[in-house]
Amino acid sequence: MRTTTSILAILWATACAGVDDPTAGDGGDESTGMASEDTASAPEPDPDPEPEDGDTTSGEAEGSSGDEPEPEPEDDSGTSTGDEPPPPPGLGCNRDDLLLCDDFEDGTVDDSLWEVLEINGGQVSIDGTWAYHGGGALRIHLPSGEGARAGLRTKDGVVFPVEGNHFFGRAFFHVDPTVPETHSAALTARGQLDGAVAQYRLDSNGAKFNSRYVHNPTVEQHGGLKKFGYDVPQQEWLCIEWEYDGTNDSMRYWMNGEEIVDMTVTATSEEQTWVAPVFEDFEIGWRTFQAAQSAPAHDVVWDAVALATFRIGCE
Repeated sequence: MRTTTSILAILWATACAGVDDPTAGDGGDESTGMASEDTASAPEPDPDPEPEDGDTTSGEAEGSSGDEPEPEPEDDSGTSTGDEPPPPPGLGCNRDDLLLCDDFEDGTVDDSLWEVLEINGGQVSIDGTWAYHGGGALRIHLPSGEGARAGLRTKDGVVFPVEGNHFFGRAFFHVDPTVPETHSAALTARGQLDGAVAQYRLDSNGAKFNSRYVHNPTVEQHGGLKKFGYDVPQQEWLCIEWEYDGTNDSMRYWMNGEEIVDMTVTATSEEQTWVAPVFEDFEIGWRTFQAAQSAPAHDVVWDAVALATFRIGCE
């Protein structure tokens, strides 16, 4: 009887020890739960990071955690081994659906496409230092001077006239060190209208881009009619797109892919219709209209210039 009682006491003590031990069975389950929570809360990489300063590559996401598995090595056979990233797809000129395309990769102005304009000290060059992609870009240097102008204008018969008197354009823009606060012009499409030149333009006033219409016989406002606007970025690349629709007397602009509705003009949106000419040529560059003291020397750079009968896009 005493032996039976002792055995029962031992069994009871052992069972109680198993229930009361606070550490029993905790470690593995809790550790596994924390690891799962950490993994679930780790930020996912941005699937479409915003390009900065012309870098449109989509490599590894910033701030990736060391807990994340390392990516499998990629097969780099056939890819560029240089220090510069390859040009973004669609920006090159190896396509046949454009009215005009120039990425300035040859290092010189293509005289089969362009007439060079250099007025009052303005200078045109092809420079690889500033290129948005590839190895060349159109560099416009303007000294501190009134009426300084430099740029490229399409030669007769290369692009214009276009079917329907309606075309789109795309180019990448950069200014250094800063855009003048004074009146300047960047893009111009022009032609004859009732015996005088009429112009559809992209201008800048007070460092803001604006739509512009000039036709001296019918426009009394000094400098032409204008609609603001978009702040001109300083020392960073901007993709500019435009649509000049001569059939419907309208123009539109997109900046980095976003339509700037404040600059949109239609045949019925304004008090005076911006009657388009039959477009005869197109000019890209920069020109200033004010005196030297208000327009310091600066460089404007253009790259990946294209014209088409459809919206081209920035990629």
